[in-house]
Amino acid sequence: MKKLVFLTLFTIGVINFSNGRTNSYGLSVGVGNGIIVRPILEGSGNYDLKTGVSVGFQYSRQFSDRLSLQTGINGYHTNVAITPAFYPGTDMTPKEHELWLIYVPVFLKVDLSKYFFINGGLLADIDITKEKVITNQSGMGAGLGIGTEFSITNKFALQLNPYVNLHGIVLTDKENYPERVFDAGIKVIAVIRQ
Repeated sequence: MKKLVFLTLFTIGVINFSNGRTNSYGLSVGVGNGIIVRPILEGSGNYDLKTGVSVGFQYSRQFSDRLSLQTGINGYHTNVAITPAFYPGTDMTPKEHELWLIYVPVFLKVDLSKYFFINGGLLADIDITKEKVITNQSGMGAGLGIGTEFSITNKFALQLNPYVNLHGIVLTDKENYPERVFDAGIKVIAVIRQ
């Protein structure tokens, strides 16, 4: 939690003291699939991520013609299907459990041309799942994306942003054999420029 507070204050400081040219705000909706990255342990069950949905608010501060800082807050929801390891007499029916994450990205966006960009950086993750069936994902992660932007007017644009996120690279809870959520998908972002 201390890392999230520090990251948020650092981001606000960078935004406030930068000599950026324009600000933009956006609302995003995304869909994607993922996997649970974990060590293979003998006798452990199988973990599968179902299709997940993300929604969020995005803020972007332009530093130059090609470079911007992106941050915001996103919510991510998916289900984890757990199939127990085979053992005679065991019910092998998968059981689904919800996974809820809130994450704050601190990304750099580089405009490659008028229509294409890449973005990537760090994620501050907070796992708000009630029933923990995998490692708590709270900590630091990383994300990377590539996208395109279509200007509708001078003040409004739409972005399509395929992405990959690896949550929980650095976890607040220490475990010997941690699971990490890796998701990939596409976001649609409605952007309003100031």
